[in-house]
Amino acid sequence: MNARLTYWTAAAAGLSLVTTAGAQGLRRPNRIAIGPRAGFSIEANFQAAPALSGASPGPATGGGINRTYDDGYVGVDSSGNAGGQTWYWGYEHPAQVNPATDTLAMTALQGGTTPEISGVTDDPHVGVEISFQRVLGEFGGAYWGFDLGGTWTPVDLGSDTAFNASLTRITDVYGLGGITPPLAPYHGGFGGPGPTIGDSPTRTEVVQSVAISGDRKIESAMYGIRLGPMLEVPMGEPLSLQIMGGVLLTYADSEFSYTERVVYPDSSMTNFRASASEQDWLLGGYVRGQLTLRFSERFGIYAAAQYEALSEIDLTAGSRSATLKPGGAIFGSAGVEYRF
Repeated sequence: MNARLTYWTAAAAGLSLVTTAGAQGLRRPNRIAIGPRAGFSIEANFQAAPALSGASPGPATGGGINRTYDDGYVGVDSSGNAGGQTWYWGYEHPAQVNPATDTLAMTALQGGTTPEISGVTDDPHVGVEISFQRVLGEFGGAYWGFDLGGTWTPVDLGSDTAFNASLTRITDVYGLGGITPPLAPYHGGFGGPGPTIGDSPTRTEVVQSVAISGDRKIESAMYGIRLGPMLEVPMGEPLSLQIMGGVLLTYADSEFSYTERVVYPDSSMTNFRASASEQDWLLGGYVRGQLTLRFSERFGIYAAAQYEALSEIDLTAGSRSATLKPGGAIFGSAGVEYRF
């Protein structure tokens, strides 16, 4: 056992001497660098869910059902809709009331899909990086060690693409029973009392080609930590080449939002908007090449290119979804370096 201990002690001491000698031969084995960086090839895709809104108009016929629309609701009140009437209803626009027929119309946009908007870019995305490198030893005229870096990159991607889609417009008409409805917008409560309307609609469904316009946006603050080995190859004073690669861990604080307008063939329109935020940890890798030009033993400047491999970020808000694709991004950076 003493022999084994002596062997490992000697091996450790030898490695320490080699490493220390290599680091001392470089004289200043520690480097701190800071500078801006610009990201390219970060993409976003924007998709549509089967419905444009969260409306749930229910079956075509029948009473005693909670129904929601894009411009109102008709539900089951605290009386259980006694006599087929309910005071638990509401509407948004005066045009929904038809005094001539003594009715109230509710509409919901349902079904269909809209095209995917893919490959949205807005290069460059400018952030900042800070790094620490330590040379641990020398091998064949080159120096080896490790690279540790931190980055911050704000990403802002959006699309205002307009397109057409085929969707089903549901219109449910309710009898007012001779009442004069309160002025719009009106929101009746579950407990009542209040003016009542019939709770069983007459439905029509029309498949329409509608025009959809608006803005869709992803905003993300991405904080990265990289760690991996480094190889430095002298290229003749005062220039050197560093090659690095390793593990990349990124925290992404992202928000997806959209505002869209749907215009129908009769020129009427409906607006939709929603937003949602999400925080994700992404694990990936990086490869980096860097040229450093020294002005003195302590100070220099660098220029680098870095490739990053990361997973995608999926975001959902309302009936829309989006994907942020930071994987495959290429970053260029430059800055100042201090050696000690």
